[in-house]
Amino acid sequence: MNKLIKIKHLLLVGFVAAYTTGAIGQEVSTNFGNYAGGEEIVVTFSNGPGNPKDWVGLYKHDMVAGEVDSLAWFYVDGTQTGSESFTDGELTFPDGMTDEGIYEARFFENNDYTLLAKVIFTVGDIGPTAQRMRWQPLKMRRVMSPW
Repeated sequence: MNKLIKIKHLLLVGFVAAYTTGAIGQEVSTNFGNYAGGEEIVVTFSNGPGNPKDWVGLYKHDMVAGEVDSLAWFYVDGTQTGSESFTDGELTFPDGMTDEGIYEARFFENNDYTLLAKVIFTVGDIGPTAQRMRWQPLKMRRVMSPW
């Protein structure tokens, strides 16, 4: 009985630690999960490090950042010069993506390819879910294990 209580307590502590740590990690999301070709894409980022040259790039899901250029990108101040720093904000990609497919918005640190967070979204009719309704993307964040 005592061993069972210890296991339950350990699981509860682990859950709380994982939840709390994840809540302070960097996050990125898009305003929709599916877009029409050329539709404006709004990317929201939060809990960034606060460097003026932190940036968000749009990539096809199978593209390797650093080996190929992003399809579109902005520094966190919404420019391509990066003079102001923000830890939270919203970036608008007015031209969206034109080709149908699976994409990622990736949040990087300080003009480098250190990935802070990413979110998947789609463009075009890539399946029944995307065709019938707009789904909200899953937010991805870094979660530190307490173990």
